[in-house]
Amino acid sequence: MIDGIALGILSDWETEAVIYELSENLQNKVTGFDSDGTKVYEKGSYGGLNVSITQRGLNISGSLTRFFTGSNFNTMDWNDLQDAINKLCRTFRITPDKMIVKRLEFGSAFVMENEPTAYIKQLNSSGYLPRFSKELVRKTTLYYKQKAEQRELVFYDKLLEMEHRNEHIPTGLNNLLRYEMKLKNGAIKPYLPTRTLSDLSNKNVYKRLLEQWRKYFESLFKTASAIRQGKGKTETLLQYIFVLQKRFGVNANDLSEWLRETQRGNTNAHRLKKEVANFYNEQYKSGNGLLSELRDRIIETCLAQ
Repeated sequence: MIDGIALGILSDWETEAVIYELSENLQNKVTGFDSDGTKVYEKGSYGGLNVSITQRGLNISGSLTRFFTGSNFNTMDWNDLQDAINKLCRTFRITPDKMIVKRLEFGSAFVMENEPTAYIKQLNSSGYLPRFSKELVRKTTLYYKQKAEQRELVFYDKLLEMEHRNEHIPTGLNNLLRYEMKLKNGAIKPYLPTRTLSDLSNKNVYKRLLEQWRKYFESLFKTASAIRQGKGKTETLLQYIFVLQKRFGVNANDLSEWLRETQRGNTNAHRLKKEVANFYNEQYKSGNGLLSELRDRIIETCLAQ
């Protein structure tokens, strides 16, 4: 689930020798100088990750999934994450408590029944989160950004991204939609108490990130599924009928009869059935059935972790 990561390592008596050795072994190294010729930074790659070195210390960034598995198409569970952290520490010879987490991407890709742009279009037209701004890029990527961009949610066409990067795409793979939660700096603190890589070895931390990732989408799903502006009891009951029928194949008439007996009384049975039928039509017309499918994928992913 964790893919992109950015780490900072301060230069001190424990890390100075490792940082110096890295600077001697960077691949594709570029050195930057200021106006008086003093070396300011060195940039390059090492072990498949991006590395930059300054007087203050070392910065490492890139796809942890690609670093560990060879492709960021794969999805790592918590056990894979522990192995990836161990490999990272061995590669750079730095302990996890010395690595400060500056950026974290948490997400998964799903094989969908339709093209990713269909789901992105529906979210863009109806999904809303308070305190987030929404930005659609080339109809294939949708961002929800908080102020200062410390929290972002991103939905995008994963196969298109892989094509742009000339990455190998497995045969027969289609309609791959990725949903990511990106956290930077202060937004990481509520989940990682020490702000170091050591926190990600705690399974409870991983579960909290997983739950927040799911909750953000649940909030989007709630607003995308609301046909009317009001949020009265009728709207809630109709949405309940729709979700149960869509996900579990429960007969709509059976549910409306149950609601008639338990919630509304005999005199309203005909009206409720009519409202259910109209609600179904509006849901499918607006494309919210697409988001029900995506919601199912997200819940299945959470249950599998």
